[in-house]
Amino acid sequence: MQEAEAVQAERRVVEGLKRMGWSEADLKGRRKGEPRKVELSWELRSRTTMPLAWIAERLNMGTRGHLAWLLHHRGQCQPAAPADQCLRACLGNGRNLL
Repeated sequence: MQEAEAVQAERRVVEGLKRMGWSEADLKGRRKGEPRKVELSWELRSRTTMPLAWIAERLNMGTRGHLAWLLHHRGQCQPAAPADQCLRACLGNGRNLL
């Protein structure tokens, strides 16, 4: 079962690299905190059960602690979901939703 998860995660890495137009050499040559690496690691973390240590090593992002910090920081900086924006816009315009 764990091997199947690793295969799925590896497939996601390959697909992500293809989407970004990167090669393995590009992945190794980019900064540890490269925003596109952080996005790919977020995708891996949210869609697989692979540990942070595996993701950090596979994407050449340093230690698992550094990756955890990057993912935490990314979560704080993300814009609100569209539904939240809609709700804020309705409440901000003085509309009563009830």
